[in-house]
Amino acid sequence: MQYGMSTTNIFLDYDADELNRQYDQRAWAANAETVINRYGVDSNAVRVRLGEPQVMAYGALPRYFQVAFGSVSIIRGIRVKI
Repeated sequence: MQYGMSTTNIFLDYDADELNRQYDQRAWAANAETVINRYGVDSNAVRVRLGEPQVMAYGALPRYFQVAFGSVSIIRGIRVKI
């Protein structure tokens, strides 16, 4: 990402370019691209090992659902052994 030359402080002593640099995690992790690409590979490996997940509604709203892989269920990000 290329940053320009901004001189107006918008938060404390930071200008827009400095804030953008602080929130661009690729500057802190040189291997970020490799790690991000690994997410898909790891997800596919889990699906091969456990099968496709079952998605089940448990409430009136679409946001209420649980995802189950075999005997492990994930409800709103919490692993539950079933």
